Amino acid sequence: MARKTNLLLACSLFLFAACSENTTADEQTTTDSTVSEPLITDSTTPNAASPASSTDIAQFIQTNMPGWSVPGKEDWEKYWYDRYNKDKNTVFRVQSDFDGNGQRDYAYILRDSTSQYAVWAFMGKEESYSPRRIYDITRLPNRKLHVGLGVLKPGTYNDLNTADTLPAKVKTDHPAIHVVFFETAAKAYYWKDSTFHLIQTGD
Repeated sequence: MARKTNLLLACSLFLFAACSENTTADEQTTTDSTVSEPLITDSTTPNAASPASSTDIAQFIQTNMPGWSVPGKEDWEKYWYDRYNKDKNTVFRVQSDFDGNGQRDYAYILRDSTSQYAVWAFMGKEESYSPRRIYDITRLPNRKLHVGLGVLKPGTYNDLNTADTLPAKVKTDHPAIHVVFFETAAKAYYWKDSTFHLIQTGD
């Protein structure tokens, strides 16, 4: 009888220890597999200081450009909006150092109070921005925007806006604002001699 009692006691202790070890292992696995996701922040242009954050540029537009605002998603042809609206550059906004002064600049597609659209450049100047209206958007098939913004890298490009047989070669020293009419035409605005110049990059 005593032997049976001792045997039952030993089995009970073994089962208790086994259950305790399994529980501890499960808890450690749960804890170790939990990984914190990094915060997603607005990335900066390499080698370019920012006079203000993306929130500040939005506030600058709201404060200094009455009547102008970012168009809503419904203003765009849905297919193009969904396809191009991603990453740090979006269908309506791009950022880079367009004039090479070491400050972050922006380009936006904005709409005014009469539903007219234009591309604006906001050139970073120390603690503020200098806005420049560079292109009015008048092509609106089905009353929807079929246009978006991109950044054209510095380089040498064919300018198709010429009457000559061969296109002119244009060299850009800084990133350019690329205005793209999806699958139709494209034009770029590059900085030279303190102003923007046009290159027709697609037709």
